[in-house]
Amino acid sequence: MTLHLSPIRNPARTLLILGVTAAAGLSLLAAWSASSGPKVLFDARCEAWDHAATAAVAELIADRSPAVEQRLGDVVFRLRRARTYCRHGFVGLAQLDYRALTDGRYAGYRLSGESRTAAQASGR
Repeated sequence: MTLHLSPIRNPARTLLILGVTAAAGLSLLAAWSASSGPKVLFDARCEAWDHAATAAVAELIADRSPAVEQRLGDVVFRLRRARTYCRHGFVGLAQLDYRALTDGRYAGYRLSGESRTAAQASGR
């Protein structure tokens, strides 16, 4: 003789299984939320760099030249990456991206190794 405990034939068992599963899921969710700890804050050393880079990016966005438009994707990527580095405490890596955003290379000053003054003299 085989004993079949089909959930359809035993609704009390179905409710019990659902209740236990829901309770286990909620307890796992609560434990996961509690273990995540406080949110990571933006490193204070990055504030001035981020302000300067944001201003540089705003100028680039206002520039409609095709050369600048081709670089906008990389510019936004670098800004987001620098901010992520600052949130996680990798200030040295963030500084590299912030420096790249503010040294003029995206405005066309450092194309092909040209100096900034040479690029300005040529009208870029």
